Order: sequence, then structure tokens, then C-alpha cells
Amino acid sequence: AEFTVNLADEGGKRYFKGEISLGYDKTKTKLAEELTADQVVVRDDIIFYFKSQKADFINDVKNKEEMKKQLIEAINKDLTKGKITDIRFKSMIVQ
Repeated sequence: AEFTVNLADEGGKRYFKGEISLGYDKTKTKLAEELTADQVVVRDDIIFYFKSQKADFINDVKNKEEMKKQLIEAINKDLTKGKITDIRFKSMIVQ
């Protein structure tokens, strides 16, 4: 899914734009159904995560794994039929 989110930087002038895909065990059909049914919840989790981050944190390559981990945790807390195991950034721009 594609997202454009204002970041937590002073003045709210910076934003994240990117495309994110979720990785999970494809044999878990109930989880796939839940992710489809709860798209709004998952989108909210991702948007709220980025709203709380600053551009410098996101731009720092060293933080990429930490960002993935935090996003996976944020999304998994709202899932009941299984857990996502990975997040991929298809594209990512911070301006």
C-alpha cells in the first residue's frame, strides 16, 4: 500500500511518502482475510507510526531494521488471526 504522512518534525513541513508491503505466511488464509478486512486498521497503525517519527530518523540507513521491527510490532498488536513477519519498503521518499 502507498502512504503519504506528515512527520513529527517542527512545523509539520516534512513528510514521508512510500510504498510498503507486508510479509506473512501465505498458508495462513485466516490472516490474509483479516489483513484484507482490517486494511483501515493496518493503514492507521502505519500512519500513526510515521507521524511520530522525524525525518532524520527515517533517513538514517542504520535505523531501517529498527523501523521494520517497530512497524511489525505496531501492526501485530491489532491482529488476531496470525502475525506478519516482515515489512518491505518498495519505495521511500522523505521531503
